[in-house]
Amino acid sequence: MNALRKSSDRTKANLVIIPSAAKVYMSEKIPYVYRQHSDFFYLTGCIEPDIVLVLASPPNSDEFEPILFLPKGDPHVSC
Repeated sequence: MNALRKSSDRTKANLVIIPSAAKVYMSEKIPYVYRQHSDFFYLTGCIEPDIVLVLASPPNSDEFEPILFLPKGDPHVSC
């Protein structure tokens, strides 16, 4: 995040988009055991697939606001 701040135009907003790991299938209906990317898990604590983390920084700011996008209507998401 420090490198992004140093290299970016501070008068503009910055967005960092980080997707979670995708589900991978052995065949059409048989999935491999799902494993979240370690970095994504470290940043969010989420182990579910199909999640996106967006880190947004407004213009002239050093702070990043995390926004987590989850699949709609799944009450069993462990985030």
